[in-house]
Amino acid sequence: MELPSNYQFVGPVIHKREGQTPFDWEGLERRTPQPKILVSIGTTFDHEHKKSFFAKVIEAFAEEPLTVVVVSEPSLFDEWPGNFIVQRNVPQLELLPYLDAVVCHGGHNTVCETLTNGLPMVVVPIAYDQSHVAGRVVRVGAGLRLNFNRFKSKHLKEAVEEILNNESFGKAARQMSLSFEEAGGTETAADLLVQLSAVRYVEVLNN
Repeated sequence: MELPSNYQFVGPVIHKREGQTPFDWEGLERRTPQPKILVSIGTTFDHEHKKSFFAKVIEAFAEEPLTVVVVSEPSLFDEWPGNFIVQRNVPQLELLPYLDAVVCHGGHNTVCETLTNGLPMVVVPIAYDQSHVAGRVVRVGAGLRLNFNRFKSKHLKEAVEEILNNESFGKAARQMSLSFEEAGGTETAADLLVQLSAVRYVEVLNN
């Protein structure tokens, strides 16, 4: 579908969170240079399947040669693997530049922030618009998709290994990052609104 000329795409709005979120930066630094991934399924899915999901994450990555930053209540399990950093909240925007890949549920914010940082991802959509978002990630070549209800730990492990080792996923993610930068984001959107207001103001005066 061809849109009228008055449509302008400016890319995602990346919102800086207020306040400081504590994080184990020293723990992350100690694990250099092994690959680092973030695993997050958002904060709205406190359902009965959450523990099952993270049990698969543990089975997939426990004691593997990578660091796994998990966004979850630490109390969800009595013990987490030694290569995991588990926090209920993380400073995601500050953390992403130090990571190599992301496993997420396909939330629009997380996907846009991940692509802004040029990182490949494995998307495991749960509900809402996440299936559509996951489809777009796969379509542009920036990641892989798994079925939330059917995937096994081996599928997750294989998918993460694929996006880490196959450079095409990182390349596609970096291309998306560049396209976001070229689109202009929030500042460009604000400039366009100011320009539109000025045009409308002149039109009112002339009428």
